[in-house]
Amino acid sequence: MFTRFLYVSIFVVLVSLPLSSGVDDRYSTCSSSLFTCGNITNIGYPFWGDGRPQYCGNPVLQLQCINNLDVLYPYLKIGPKDLSPYYVVSITASERNLTLKLHGAPQRPCDSYGQDFGKILELSESVERVNVLYNCDKVLAGDYNDESASCYENQTKVDVYYRSNMSAHGEYASCKSAVAPVFRKELESYNNRKSNFSQVMNQGFEVVYEYTSDCVKCRNSRCICGSSSSNFVCLCKPGKRKFILGIAILGGVIILAMFTVALWCYKKRKFRSPSLLSRMISMDHTASDLENGTSFHGIPVFPYSELHEATNNFDEAQELGDGGFGIVYYGKLRDGREVAVKRLYEKNYKQVGQFMNEVEILTRLRHPNLVTLYGCTSRNSRELLLVYEYVSNGTVADHLHGDRSGSSGGLTWEIRMKIAVETANALLYLHTSEIVHRDVKTTNILLDSNFNVKVADFGLSRLFPIDMTHISTAPQGTPGYLDPAYHKCYQVTNKSDVYSFGVVLIELISSLPAVDIRREEDEINLSDYALHRIQRGVLHELVDQKLGFNSDFKVKRMITLVVELAFQCLQQEKELRPGMVEVLERLNRIDGLDYKALEADEMDEKRTSVTMDDDIGQPPPSPSSVIDSWAMKSSSSNPSS
Repeated sequence: MFTRFLYVSIFVVLVSLPLSSGVDDRYSTCSSSLFTCGNITNIGYPFWGDGRPQYCGNPVLQLQCINNLDVLYPYLKIGPKDLSPYYVVSITASERNLTLKLHGAPQRPCDSYGQDFGKILELSESVERVNVLYNCDKVLAGDYNDESASCYENQTKVDVYYRSNMSAHGEYASCKSAVAPVFRKELESYNNRKSNFSQVMNQGFEVVYEYTSDCVKCRNSRCICGSSSSNFVCLCKPGKRKFILGIAILGGVIILAMFTVALWCYKKRKFRSPSLLSRMISMDHTASDLENGTSFHGIPVFPYSELHEATNNFDEAQELGDGGFGIVYYGKLRDGREVAVKRLYEKNYKQVGQFMNEVEILTRLRHPNLVTLYGCTSRNSRELLLVYEYVSNGTVADHLHGDRSGSSGGLTWEIRMKIAVETANALLYLHTSEIVHRDVKTTNILLDSNFNVKVADFGLSRLFPIDMTHISTAPQGTPGYLDPAYHKCYQVTNKSDVYSFGVVLIELISSLPAVDIRREEDEINLSDYALHRIQRGVLHELVDQKLGFNSDFKVKRMITLVVELAFQCLQQEKELRPGMVEVLERLNRIDGLDYKALEADEMDEKRTSVTMDDDIGQPPPSPSSVIDSWAMKSSSSNPSS
């Protein structure tokens, strides 16, 4: 076996070595056919195009000369898809940098912002990445750029907005976002109000390219760099090729000899360690079993092919939604079950970690208000997929302020109260199971056809051992729901979920989104918006008027009590917030009160009070309300989000 491997290795080395130098006529062709167009002259490797053959450059860096009204313009096509050709303003070969402008600017396609240049080109130090917003629902007000740039989405012109510190203002609420490269000096000029943002975008940006180590060695040997079938080749003059080939073969033989000795030593040590060998066999066997579809953490492992078929090849029409880690598709399995398939964006170490985290947590949990995990693909599969039960009635966010908010008059207060109780029930179960969700929000609360709650998306969850007071971790989650203490201290506790749940309660009361950049700057976060109205005692400005707050005694009393609970959940200091046990107890108590009896008692008290006032001839005293006490407490603690 070892001898056969040695022969194969020698054959591979001898066959591959000639690729280190190309045929002689390619050297002369590439040396003489440099790219020239307009003010760009005598450009060689790694570029090719027009009269310069592809093997003279990197296959993904094609230059093209376009004649427009007798003026020659050089363009760079990056990658085979050629989604966004760039106009080349200048190339400095000695510095290995290019200044680029997007083709058609300012009529650029919106998806061109933040285009990935791969490993071939990198942004220079003179360039800064900025966050931009586009395709917003409404024109943005405030201190965004006065004279907006523009781009085209589906052949429709849309405005592009920029603000220097958008991350603090919930910029992702109603717009699409992207990262665009611009010259730092142009951005500084704009920030000093010496130019508008459209001018900044239209100045282009600078990228640099580096020669590979193979190309550097090739150039040092007085040869030139080229390519063959996407692989690097070194093209040399006649006569030099034989010398280099001989050196390469000699070097290859020496390397092969060293590798052979090292392999022999390794195999000798390995045979002395049967336990190591058995562990390796066991690991390989497990990976094979997973890919073939047995079980993982006690749940079924689905073949990728079945889920590919179930989602109609991951058809965009099957999309149910997307989040920070993947897109969710509707699917139908071969056994007839309807499922939701979460497809992680890309298979890297971080995504594998999220995948494993969600599987590990969900396999431990069984609760009627938590989404059920049916299975997953193997972590060795071509893609990481999670298979959940399909929950047909959308999310709470859809019904409050999304696509379903106008259907059937929206959610009644009775249904909203049911959602609050069942969500609290699910969170209490998680905390009892030593798990912190970390991303509680209305888009992660699903509803079935009977408006039963199914809490979903455990990708950010953390196991929380009972003997720990907190877990230190980088802030992750969703703007508008993040615990202020967590954001400052990088510490998560179950009280972080309580804060997020407080925001959910305010959403249920107001039908407003957690973040809305159309609100005043200090009220973009719904928690701030709510606290300001609670402290001023104008609760009616916060409540969705469709709920009957001003006309129904029961609804008004219940909402007032729930607002009080939400206020306590939103305290800035986590020690002042109630635990989920208390939250659920209070919600159940609010839901179970006899409001008819309370209303009757209140009417009796009013009649008695009027009679007594008539007797003594004085007006009735103003009863102190909960809102008054909240205002007093909040003025001393000054909570904010």
